[in-house]
Amino acid sequence: MIGGAEGRRGGRRMIILVAMGKRSYEPRRDFRESMMQVIVAKGLEEAEELRSLLNCYISVNPREQRQAILEAFHEVCSTLFSSSGRGGWL
Repeated sequence: MIGGAEGRRGGRRMIILVAMGKRSYEPRRDFRESMMQVIVAKGLEEAEELRSLLNCYISVNPREQRQAILEAFHEVCSTLFSSSGRGGWL
């Protein structure tokens, strides 16, 4: 699970995320829920912001979780942005 804060630095939005350990029997589901919460709570829409979020999840989790993280990220982005006419931005 990831929690965080946000601010501005040099005219750019800066989002600070804090990783918290969690044991999971369904990591893809848990990553998906966590990503959805962060994206909605922080109002992330820009491709750069979403890539940064994905990189954060990848960098703070074991390599063995990478597949689940990528699948969850794809599901979240498809769910949140497919109906908004943003298809193909990533």
